[in-house]
Amino acid sequence: MRVQLQAQSLRIRLQEDEFAQLRAGETVENRSALPHGHVAVQRVRAGEDAQPDWRLDGDAWVLIVPRTMLDAYAERLPTRDGLSLRFDTPDGHALDVLFDVDVRDSARARLPKR
Repeated sequence: MRVQLQAQSLRIRLQEDEFAQLRAGETVENRSALPHGHVAVQRVRAGEDAQPDWRLDGDAWVLIVPRTMLDAYAERLPTRDGLSLRFDTPDGHALDVLFDVDVRDSARARLPKR
């Protein structure tokens, strides 16, 4: 999983195998060791609710993407267009999240070999 964060924009890009794990009900995790014994953890998991959700789990943040959205997205792969999600924050600055699967990896996995 690749995570890019800049101000109120977050991009989460999975490889095809990670996306398959997510659709199979597993949690996909990115873990980065930081100085002084700290760890930054981001997780993505499939949810049963109709709307995406954002939660904290200890020191980790968790993005929950509805299974129905993941299934519909899988039907479109490979594609450069990801899922655009938006989460309101208490200070009024929404967090915009782009969730996608690496298009090159997806094409290698899904398209016929030449």
